[in-house]
Formats: sequence, structure tokens, C-alpha cells
Amino acid sequence: MAVIPQIITEFYCLKDSNDRLHCARLYLDIKAFDCNLSRPAVIIVMLNPGSFTVKKGRSVWDATLHRVKHIIDFGFGWIRVLNLSDIQNAKSADFFENLKSLPNEHSIFHGDRKCDLDKLVEDGQLVYFACGTNKTNEPFLIQAKEAFSRKNATILNPTTPYYHPLFRPKNGIPKWEDQFKEALNTNKVAIVRLPHRGQI
Repeated sequence: MAVIPQIITEFYCLKDSNDRLHCARLYLDIKAFDCNLSRPAVIIVMLNPGSFTVKKGRSVWDATLHRVKHIIDFGFGWIRVLNLSDIQNAKSADFFENLKSLPNEHSIFHGDRKCDLDKLVEDGQLVYFACGTNKTNEPFLIQAKEAFSRKNATILNPTTPYYHPLFRPKNGIPKWEDQFKEALNTNKVAIVRLPHRGQI
């Protein structure tokens, strides 16, 4: 049982150096239907869009977004998901291979994408990194942190490792939702449990 959310998103196409078109996603919002916020309560940053899609007007959720949506239960009625790269690919190996032929603007955090970032990130927003622990992410992470710093954002988990939402707890490392709650507590952000109003 959980608060029922809606999905708001925007896709586009990006051409690589070999003239191949790649599906890309600008952003994805998970928003409670009764949300009255004027901006997202928190921005979750992941590596790149996975298998989420829209078919015949219906959202087809992937496992990652199913995990992320539970943050709404903590009182965050509007979650915005941004990615270190906009390129949609559920297979990490293929994704990193495709990056070799893509322009730097595949990332919303690249300097040439400032206009896009300004539309989606306001000053002083809360940010939580959940982009995984692959060392290949490091240049994109640095770029993203610099962009958020210019926006005076509060990064809830400023140091690595940045576990992916589907991370399986092991060796005393808590599950992803508990890591998120710990980051909220560390930053003295209130958690408000919302009543359950439906099943997803």
C-alpha cells in the first residue's frame, strides 16, 4: 500500500557522431496527485534512464522507479529524477559504450545545457545522489556537483559511495530507503509519514 503518484516526463532524441539516434529523457517527475508544492521536494540523481516507457498513454514503470517512488511515503509529494546522462539504456555496458560517440551535451549538467538545468533546478533545492558506484561515473559526478553548487543546492549525501536504489543490503550496509532516511536525519530534514491511500 502506498500513496498513488503520477508520472510527468519528457523524452527527446540525440544524434551521435555516427548519425545514430538515441532515445533520451530530459527529466522524470513522480508526483502525488494531491501535491500542492510549487517545486520538487527532492531531486534524485541517477546514472541514466532505464527501461521506463510510455505505451498507449500508460506509464510502464521499471524496478528502479518502483523503489524510488516510496520516498513519497516520507512526505515528499514531488520527486524529480535527473540523470548524469540523459541517454536511455537499461544495460550499463551498452550505455558506457554508446557514450564514446555521443556529444558532451548528453548530460544536463554540461555547461552548454545551462538553460535546461535552470528550468528544472531552482536555487536551494535538496539533492540526493543514487547513481551507483561505478568509477566511470566520476567525471559526470564532478560536473553535476559543480552545477548544483552554483544553484546553492543542499546535497543530502555529499560523499560516496552513492548506492543505486536497487542495491541489495550486505555487510552491514542498510537498504537504500534506510540510507535515504539516514541522510535526511543527518541534514535535519523532517520525515512526515503519509497515510496509505491505495496500491500501486
